[in-house]
Amino acid sequence: MKKYITEFLGTFFLMFTIVWVVHSELIPQIWKPTTIGLVLMVLIYVGGPISKAHYNPAATIGFITRRQMDSRDILPYFMAELLGAFLAAVIGAALFANSAATPFVVPDLSMALIAEFLGTFVIVSVIMYVATLKKTIGNKYYGFAIALAVVLMIHAFGHLSGGAFNPAVALGFVSTSMVDFKLFALVVAVCMLSGWLSGMLFNALEAKLGDSK
Repeated sequence: MKKYITEFLGTFFLMFTIVWVVHSELIPQIWKPTTIGLVLMVLIYVGGPISKAHYNPAATIGFITRRQMDSRDILPYFMAELLGAFLAAVIGAALFANSAATPFVVPDLSMALIAEFLGTFVIVSVIMYVATLKKTIGNKYYGFAIALAVVLMIHAFGHLSGGAFNPAVALGFVSTSMVDFKLFALVVAVCMLSGWLSGMLFNALEAKLGDSK
């Protein structure tokens, strides 16, 4: 149960931070991804020892491909992540309803899907290497590396898709109209597929190096 509560709270505060940052007029636009990344880094270090700090169903898929999750935990993890993001988005949107934030409109759906796929792939790949590889397990930089990957992907692709790279965050975006994802199911499918492919590619590459788990 501790793992599920940790996933719920971690995803909740990640999504709440995103809503706050999007609506904040005090944070310069260029620093908004960094602010999100710093909070994510703290959440990862806090929750990592308990639940491995997924906070992202696509990351959970990656851990599944690495056989580092009990099958009984899969559905509760997904539910905790999605519920946490949804509640945070609704509460955050209500608290910051009077701000001047403008909903992000996806300029081109196909480009948005490509952006979400690539961004998710990079993030999950980083997670696999710093959090599941035998050679790196126990390192102290895993939270920094994952958070930095998220910050860089938001800078790289945020203008194309809104920068979710996380089905739970995408749910929060759509449920509060922060991002106009016309085909939400496709966005979720792309992120999950990207997480799965990242994990499978990781397994294939590491098997050749003698470190398949």
